[in-house]
Amino acid sequence: MSKQLNEWSKRYDQGDIPVLEVESAMDRGVKRAKVSLVRRRGRQIGLVAFVSFWLALTLLINVSPTFANQLGNVPGMERLVEFFQFDRGKMAAVENNYYQPIGQKIEAGPFTFTIEGAIRDSHDIVFLYTLEGEEGMENPSFDIKGFKVNGETVEGYSVFISFGGEEDRGNDEFNTITLSTLEPIEADDLELDITFMGVVNEKELTAQASMPIKVEVMGDEKHFKVNETVVIEGQTLYIHGVTLFPLKVEVELSVDPNNTMRILGFDDLALMDESGGSWTKIENGMVGFDNLEDGGMKVYLQSNYFESPESLTLFFSKIQAVPKDADYLLIDLEREQILHDPYGKYNKVDYNGKELSITYDRAEIGFDQFLAYEMTTSEGDALRVSGYSSRQNNGQNSFVWHVQTDEPLVKLKLDAYPHWLEKAVHIKLY
Repeated sequence: MSKQLNEWSKRYDQGDIPVLEVESAMDRGVKRAKVSLVRRRGRQIGLVAFVSFWLALTLLINVSPTFANQLGNVPGMERLVEFFQFDRGKMAAVENNYYQPIGQKIEAGPFTFTIEGAIRDSHDIVFLYTLEGEEGMENPSFDIKGFKVNGETVEGYSVFISFGGEEDRGNDEFNTITLSTLEPIEADDLELDITFMGVVNEKELTAQASMPIKVEVMGDEKHFKVNETVVIEGQTLYIHGVTLFPLKVEVELSVDPNNTMRILGFDDLALMDESGGSWTKIENGMVGFDNLEDGGMKVYLQSNYFESPESLTLFFSKIQAVPKDADYLLIDLEREQILHDPYGKYNKVDYNGKELSITYDRAEIGFDQFLAYEMTTSEGDALRVSGYSSRQNNGQNSFVWHVQTDEPLVKLKLDAYPHWLEKAVHIKLY
């Protein structure tokens, strides 16, 4: 691993690390992933739970010698380095001795599951795990079906699970479970309810198990009240506060309900220090909770909790936005045509009865965020989408929805879109 880190470091300094290799490194860390949002008091936690399954990254964060030394002697930690190299905050947490070895194993039928270690603060836990199936098992995986603290079921949490790729099967390399809660949790006694899945000789196997784990909460929080109002091209936004945790930064935002545009996202939201150093959005995990249009939103950035800059500023300059009365795509599945697109960015549609895909030229559009997760009929009735994926082929990228329907028209409510309101905003925290 140290040789790999050194080689990446040298090539990074020389500026000759190819974009495709960086994308590949990122892809290996989250090649197979599941994201779950758990209902809270009977209502669905908001729409914003975006995960970057593949990104057009052009910069590889340099891995520090301290980080490499902390992990270099632990077998299988190449996976962890690949996962954390895109998150300066989690790298810093490991550097500052927040990593807790656990080494707890359970066996459930043909599955062996081990929590190797964790890093944790009051809102987030990153578990490092290994999963093995019996000999000949294909695609062993699992879901987190429940989360308990001191024996009490927790409501209002998200789970992001990375599984690695097929080439990693049987290599005992670590993957990660990132569990985030809306409310702070200080107790150390946790329990995961897990359902395991795998295939042996074309037969699907499942097993259930509960795994008690003790993980200490480390660090506190640093809160900055902001209460700033920003107007961009006639749209009003409110920035309420910024909270620094060891594993992430939380920015609280809301919008004026009288805005004519629906705000979809903040492309370049970041914390910046006096020298221009920046902490940007989390690349592989949850980047936000709740909905700007429904009471406000919390956006997550990489953490600078362990840094001590002379000044710290919240910055953004590009906000994705579409008109509220046109915030969707309307697609004719029979004719394979887009009947409505707020700014006419997309036009190539394919539907084969199982997958709906929208294909575009990445060089022309320059935008890779997945457009929409909620699909309905033209009248607004929800349709079941079994999965989502993104594909790349010779400069042509595709968003794919795995759906089977006889409906002639479907509507996709936009969660991201390549249209921006632009204004440089600097809000000094100190």
